Amino acid sequence: MRNRSIQGAIALLALACNASLAQGIYRCEGPAGMKVYQQAPCAGGEELTTRRSRASAADAAAQQKEADASRSAAQAEDQRLAAVSPGINGHFPVVGMTRTELKYAIGEPDQVNVSDYGRGLEEQRIYGRGDRTLVVYTKRGQVTSIQDAERGAAPKRTQPCPSPAAVRNAYTAANSGTLTEKERELQLKRAREMEQCR
Repeated sequence: MRNRSIQGAIALLALACNASLAQGIYRCEGPAGMKVYQQAPCAGGEELTTRRSRASAADAAAQQKEADASRSAAQAEDQRLAAVSPGINGHFPVVGMTRTELKYAIGEPDQVNVSDYGRGLEEQRIYGRGDRTLVVYTKRGQVTSIQDAERGAAPKRTQPCPSPAAVRNAYTAANSGTLTEKERELQLKRAREMEQCR
């Protein structure tokens, strides 16, 4: 909260400084017809805009935009932390947690499966908890969905099934000539699992 107050004060100070720099410069006629430049307006004078004042105004606008973006990001992070804190303290996973927060909440997984179906790197983190199995899916380091099931029962899926195109891509990848036989078998198994999701 204090950090946001400081950012706001800095933004206001920058705007005040830029406002003073952006005051007009006037070209007036002085004694004997000489041109005189001054900050005060004069009769028949011409207001000039300096490059510095234009640049200062642009800098102030950019600084304000950056401060607004920083404030929005801080608010979003505060909301995310408020949502995941009960899970960390109560030792259960919550969508939106980072992998580090997940580790603090429920420890290390028993198994991690990593996949890339064209939507970015995803992890399936499996936790055995007595008679229950937790399956936690992460993408880009954040929890995206959670499955909780009794051991031996099929977990209830909260993550959407792969699209038909993703299933086709998985079968195509399984037929790659660069795979070893073992890798091909694993890829075919994954493709079949993706297909059975529907």
